[in-house]
This record gives sequence, structure tokens and C-alpha cells, in this order.
Amino acid sequence: MLRLIIICFIFMLFKICWKLIASKLIIKNDKQYNNNHNNKNLIKNLTKCATCNLYLPMEDAIHCDGKIFCCKAHADQKK
Repeated sequence: MLRLIIICFIFMLFKICWKLIASKLIIKNDKQYNNNHNNKNLIKNLTKCATCNLYLPMEDAIHCDGKIFCCKAHADQKK
């Protein structure tokens, strides 16, 4: 009888540990998904330089005469 109780106790400990580990993995995967999802939003904000075809964030782009450039030198070159 004592062996049966010990086996049940060990089984319950194993089950509790397994659930804790599984929940940690799920949380980790959710964080990775959210990071990847945020990176996709950054990619959507990219634009291309009219001179060298370099992709850069829209915030860093230089707008000149309706075109987009990566630096002032390229904007001056197209004038």
C-alpha cells in the first residue's frame, strides 16, 4: 500500500513539473511570436532610395521633388 502511495505521489510531482515546464515554453513562444510580429510592422515602414535602391526606414528617408533618397548626396545628385 505504501508503494502505491509513493508511486502516486511521484506521478503527481512529475505531472506538476511537466505543466510548469510546458507553461514556460508557451510563454516563451508567445514572446517570440510577438517579437516577430513587431518586426513585420517595421518592414512595412521601409522605402527605397531612388538612386541606389537601398531600403531604409521611412523616418530616415530624405524627400526631395517627390522622390525618396537615403542621403543628401543622392538627393543632390538627382537635381
